[in-house]
Amino acid sequence: RRKEETKTQKEKMNKTIATVLFILIFLITFELIAISMSGISDFFKTGETEIEMSEDELRHMQSVKNVNDGVKITIYALIIVLGILLYRTNFEFYKIFYNMWIPLAVFLAICAFASIFPNFSFELLHKIFFPQGNYTFPTGTTLVTMYPFSFFKSLFLRVFTTTTILSGILVLIGYYRKQ
Repeated sequence: RRKEETKTQKEKMNKTIATVLFILIFLITFELIAISMSGISDFFKTGETEIEMSEDELRHMQSVKNVNDGVKITIYALIIVLGILLYRTNFEFYKIFYNMWIPLAVFLAICAFASIFPNFSFELLHKIFFPQGNYTFPTGTTLVTMYPFSFFKSLFLRVFTTTTILSGILVLIGYYRKQ
């Protein structure tokens, strides 16, 4: 009975580590792709821009910078958590990789929903991260011109593809190693 409990605990720990690792892959992928696509990485470093924007647009950009800073802090925190979890367990990477299929499946389901309902998903995401409501701007404003809906669609596709491929490779490694 004791061996069963230990095995169950180890399986739960492997799933936890797999989930943390998946979230890290997603966040790092998002961070790198979003910054490379945005063209305003200086703003994320300094909080200032040479691009002419309205006060509302600048407030929104500051909100985006705050979310971006939160993503960075979350990445660092998850790296520490992952390190602690790996240190405290007698892990086998292939089991962790194999267990990444669970968060990958959840991610794919969320992405499928977002693909079917893109406008709703865009609104929901913005209401979550920008509850103050400063995320809609009239056509022709600087932000809408710089970041039309096609920008976000491209960002979504790149993050989706990269995260899915990287995680899928790890799941396959875990699956074939497990056999």
